[in-house]
Amino acid sequence: MVLDLLKPTSGADERTADASSKEAFEERSNRFIPATEAQWFFDSWISKCYGLIAAESKSDLDRAEQTVFFNRSLGQLTAGTSRRVLGADASYVPVMAFPESYNSVVLNHTQFFVPSPITPLNWAKAAHILARTQL
Repeated sequence: MVLDLLKPTSGADERTADASSKEAFEERSNRFIPATEAQWFFDSWISKCYGLIAAESKSDLDRAEQTVFFNRSLGQLTAGTSRRVLGADASYVPVMAFPESYNSVVLNHTQFFVPSPITPLNWAKAAHILARTQL
């Protein structure tokens, strides 16, 4: 029954335990590999902004910046149908989709950036559509 799900369970689940203590922070810090933060992309939004600016300024430079950031957003799409890509959780991600981010995976001392398994992400798709309407 649904109400059974709301009952407290015995023992703490470490996946949902409070991780804000000084000890928990230090433990995470000791395991952290520098330069492995997830990479979030806002290139579609920046392209949209440059498009709005270019519409007002009539500047070729602003229009060129809009195009640069729009093309960068296209580069974040997962691979096409001829090549499937593994996500950060080692499962295949949808083809030609915008991931939430690219995550850093370190394997045998080599760093790889792979799409987040949270793919496709609606805000990333929406931002790209809005940028495209500004071209």
